[in-house]
Amino acid sequence: MAKIHGKSLLHSITGLSPGSIHIFFSLDILYWLMVVPYVVLSAIMQSIGVNSLRAIFLGHSKAKPKQDL
Repeated sequence: MAKIHGKSLLHSITGLSPGSIHIFFSLDILYWLMVVPYVVLSAIMQSIGVNSLRAIFLGHSKAKPKQDL
């Protein structure tokens, strides 16, 4: 039978030590803090386009206005 760190596979999966559920939820929150902005920005980029999104973030447009001399 396969062993992980000297324990059986079933014991490794089900043997949660005290405090590990807190670590699980902390990592879960960190994961979603990384994934949600990526998904949102990807959806915005697909809907309005890369150039428009760049203009929103960088504060300038593609075409510069002409100046009267």
